[in-house]
Amino acid sequence: MSMNFQRLPEYLRWANRRMLESMKTAPALEQRAWEIAKHLLEAEWLWLERLQGRVCNISWPKEVDPAELPNAVQRNASAYADYLARLGNSSPLVTYANSKGETFTNSAQDILAQVFSHGCYHRGQIAAMIKRGGGTPVLTDYIFYVREQR
Repeated sequence: MSMNFQRLPEYLRWANRRMLESMKTAPALEQRAWEIAKHLLEAEWLWLERLQGRVCNISWPKEVDPAELPNAVQRNASAYADYLARLGNSSPLVTYANSKGETFTNSAQDILAQVFSHGCYHRGQIAAMIKRGGGTPVLTDYIFYVREQR
């Protein structure tokens, strides 16, 4: 059974926007939350570059300007929508090197699943930090996005 990722770009836009807005509600939000948010968005971009056969390396963000993150959310969602429109129903094999220079080959479908699950993991971490920082975390689970679209 193959997975259809056509909703992924809009889900990423929806979940990442909600995450960023919710981060603003925490008066004592630790800086690490902003680093994780930037990492999440940079990793989305890195995987998209790999999917398209381009080399892209990122390191853990050391400085974060929260004002720049909404632009990355928009850029990523739009770029994934374009990529998926070109991809259609295919799932080609993609060969890429990780940050250690090790080479791997995975299907586009598996890489898209990685993008989806990696973001969910980090948005969960950030939600816990928002709560600890006195803010109001929001639900960003995919099923809530789907329900909201009806």
